[in-house]
Amino acid sequence: RRFGCLPCSGYSVNSIRWQNKEGDGNILDIDMESDCFFGYVDITTSDPKFGDQTLRVSTSEVDAIVSELRNLNIGVKADYKEKELQRFQEIGPCWGYFDIFLPRCCNPFYTTYILGEQSLHVRRWRPWRSSTNFVYWFNVEDVDTERDCCLGYLDISTRDANLENVVLRVAGSKVDDLATAIHKLRSYDKSDDEEFRSFREAAWCDCCRCICDPFPTRYILSEKGLKVKDTHECTGLFTCYKEKTNYVDWHRVKDVDMEEDCCFGFIDLQTWDKDLGDVLLRVRKSQVEKIVAEISNKRSGRDKDATDDVKYYFRESGVFNCCRIWGTRYLLTTNHLKVKETTPLRTKLNNISWEKVQDIDQERNCCCGYVDVKSVDDKMGDQILRVWPWELDTITDAMRSLRAGHEDIKDEVIRRFYPRSWLGCLTCYQGCCGFHSLSYSVTKTGLKVRTLNLVRPQGGVFTSKANHIPWREIRDVDSHQDCCWGYVDIDTADPEAKHILVRVTPSELDGIIAALRGQGVFDDGKTYLGGSDVSKVHVDRKVVPEPHSYGREEAF
Repeated sequence: RRFGCLPCSGYSVNSIRWQNKEGDGNILDIDMESDCFFGYVDITTSDPKFGDQTLRVSTSEVDAIVSELRNLNIGVKADYKEKELQRFQEIGPCWGYFDIFLPRCCNPFYTTYILGEQSLHVRRWRPWRSSTNFVYWFNVEDVDTERDCCLGYLDISTRDANLENVVLRVAGSKVDDLATAIHKLRSYDKSDDEEFRSFREAAWCDCCRCICDPFPTRYILSEKGLKVKDTHECTGLFTCYKEKTNYVDWHRVKDVDMEEDCCFGFIDLQTWDKDLGDVLLRVRKSQVEKIVAEISNKRSGRDKDATDDVKYYFRESGVFNCCRIWGTRYLLTTNHLKVKETTPLRTKLNNISWEKVQDIDQERNCCCGYVDVKSVDDKMGDQILRVWPWELDTITDAMRSLRAGHEDIKDEVIRRFYPRSWLGCLTCYQGCCGFHSLSYSVTKTGLKVRTLNLVRPQGGVFTSKANHIPWREIRDVDSHQDCCWGYVDIDTADPEAKHILVRVTPSELDGIIAALRGQGVFDDGKTYLGGSDVSKVHVDRKVVPEPHSYGREEAF
């Protein structure tokens, strides 16, 4: 609140929003400093009027003011006291053996790191000034470790503008415990990180490999992530070995596929981790399928032993496809669309999670059916699959139902309606010979718009095309009525049908609107949490192009 220079000049109020769990808000960071005379509150915002400011207050008030601001910024009570769990300092010279005997006056420049329940506190002490940088745990992106025979190193990557990326030198015996404690706090999960599988890359001869590579890279699967331990020997004059551990959270695993040949299995692992990146791991053929299943389950938030049941499978249509032993098969499972390519010497399996499948449309002529699949998978992309006509509806219904998270592969039709006209009364609104050139079907998974052409201008006798619009892409449904007709007005985010206006009879208008609105609250383009009940916003699996902020939802 700003007041004018004169008593009668009035005042202006600038409202700045706190943060929330979606990351929307104007206050980005709150830090503090103090010297011998004053305290300083450093506020970083995205508000164009307020900007970034440093407020000077009294030394006795700065701790209370900063604590209240930080508490309100993450949605807790203003008088909440953050519990201090652990504190440590970087190790001093001579491997830290004399740190406990060194007096404070001999080390006036030091930094203390405090692990709190909600944030990491970085306190820098100087003879003339002290500052505290608060880093919320959901702003800590990654924590890796490195250890040699003398010291340990904590590699912390953050989104904080002041701290950014820092490598802390600590005692070698404490580095693993500190990394474990930070990972528990940043994930807001205090349970133990239990390891359930450890493997290394396979070789032709294990005896020769032990001589050539005595310290192979090990990959450890745990409940909270993937650990990659890489050990090197003879690393320097004062160190005999170095062991580096890269922690990869499960939500940073982008995709996992598999291949098999006559001797080995291969895991194609794609991650958003800057150190690991994309790797192709050669493992034993007997364990590749189990490892891929466990990684796929954990990255999707399921139990490691969860089963991925096959609901339906098919292959593209062709004259001799029924007699082929090798080729491409498409498996529709509970959580994935699997593309399995089989050759006499090699087998490839591409796992495409349903949230990567963006749209499923269909088209049919007198000979074949076509499934138009649009996905963001790097290997599959957008494809048109040719299938038999009698399989087309079963395949598309199964894919849409599984993508929406339903167990039943049959996409139930709740209501079907057609555009009406004055000439339709001649056939009692039954269409020409029982056929309607345009129809709309309200199903469990969305709105299906089907067009039917008996004669195509470019040739052909029969074609049918169905555009499926999932519920998450329907923005609004309105209606109006005049003396003769009722009108259904639908706004969508589908590029092929952004606005749909259907003229119907007044007697069926209320039933159509009830069928459309009875499926839930329509989305406005954002991803909402919750179920698909009538009182909640539609939830449809939607791909996240970048890994989300770990723990932001649990922090608020």
